Amino acid sequence: MEVDVLVLSHIYRPRENNPRWTVDASKKVAVVATGRYPLQGLWTSDVPGLIAAKVSGITFLSCYAPPSLSREGFAEYVEAIELVAQSHPQVVIAGDFNALHEEWGSRRSNERGDVLLEASQQLGVLLMNRGNVATFVGSGAATASVVDVTFASSSIAQPSTWLVRNTNKRSDHTYITYSVGPASADQQRNRGQSRQRGQRERFQHAGTRFKTKQFSKENFLATLHCEGFREKAVNHQGMISAMISACEKTMQRMSSSFPDPHRDVYWWTPLIALLRQNCEQARDRMQQTRDLQNRSLAAAEYRTARAELDRPIRASKKAAFQELIDAAEENVFGAGYLVVLSRLRGGRAPFETERARLESIVTELFPQHPPFNWPRISSEEEQ
Repeated sequence: MEVDVLVLSHIYRPRENNPRWTVDASKKVAVVATGRYPLQGLWTSDVPGLIAAKVSGITFLSCYAPPSLSREGFAEYVEAIELVAQSHPQVVIAGDFNALHEEWGSRRSNERGDVLLEASQQLGVLLMNRGNVATFVGSGAATASVVDVTFASSSIAQPSTWLVRNTNKRSDHTYITYSVGPASADQQRNRGQSRQRGQRERFQHAGTRFKTKQFSKENFLATLHCEGFREKAVNHQGMISAMISACEKTMQRMSSSFPDPHRDVYWWTPLIALLRQNCEQARDRMQQTRDLQNRSLAAAEYRTARAELDRPIRASKKAAFQELIDAAEENVFGAGYLVVLSRLRGGRAPFETERARLESIVTELFPQHPPFNWPRISSEEEQ
């Protein structure tokens, strides 16, 4: 799935020295520009758990209000959100507010929910949440609930695109996807249809495509000759078989259109893959259990599975780091040097493309000055 912006709440470890990331002082919330649009500005607040950043002309507010906040503390937090949002014409307010209200699918409403809903009405933003699917899946005795809320300005809100995705296995909260922007209904419908067609095509060919960047005409022709292509190509079945065999020997297959994101990390091992699968199964059993007593037992099994997964991950990372140190002892400008250099250099941000923004940058860097008439010097003065 391709996204342009990530609005993250209650994050574990934010990225450092990365121009795509902007994080609040408490390092609990972040806005990340993951697509083709760069960060155009950011606004911080003295209140922890609040950060705002502009991407493609839209200001995104990432929020996290912990359940430990008092009544007065939550009121001050909402006031800080209002203060930031009021100064921007197009805003998206999203995060974990730990607030319940029937308007966004909760079974009941609490005081926090009333305060947040009243503030959204004063700001004139629309509620994006649809349905009553839980965004907090629960853990142990904690029951599932809807505490992650999204608001957007009416000029850019597209509530029909708001969707809860139950694909996050390492957190108590689910992923939420939605679209914002001044797109018409026809454009949105066409975009959804084309995305569905693309997904069907990708799933249809998943596991059968080859890495065509590895294709070499000379190697392919030589392999066809070795495979006896002339003798086998007497019918279409033999020709296809010979072609596939030549492709197998000259190019690698793409394992999947949606590869496992953990497979290529430096610390990944088959043992960790097996333990992660066991951990996900334990989590699924916990989420599917409705009885409180059985849920507590399932939660204990899930915590044990997570602990069994975390131990080999830490050991694998430690071993990989020691290998990097040993390699640096042998070659100072080897892999260790490249890793340190990449950390110092940081990530790359996409280029600015908005004309108005570019004109403002150029005008600031190269201001216009009135022409200066230099005094003429006569030949006698030169002598």
